[in-house]
Amino acid sequence: MDLELLELGMLAVGYHVETGVRSFAEVAEALMVDLETPLAEFEHYLPTWYMGVQAARLAAGHDTSEMDIRHAEEAFRAPAELHHLRQF
Repeated sequence: MDLELLELGMLAVGYHVETGVRSFAEVAEALMVDLETPLAEFEHYLPTWYMGVQAARLAAGHDTSEMDIRHAEEAFRAPAELHHLRQF
């Protein structure tokens, strides 16, 4: 993955997490709106962005209990996990 893309994606996910959007599905929906882009265009990057933000928050001492990392891990293994969001 391009490092600039990684940084920008984590920045976008981090913004939403900081504003209270914690669940993986809600972050995906928010990014679709922000980017005005279908999920299919970035779904393979999203788990990495989300898990990166979770790791960074954890390293900084923030509570990450509301971040559903399990869903991100499942989506990382099987992007089909995100297909229910394609309707947005």
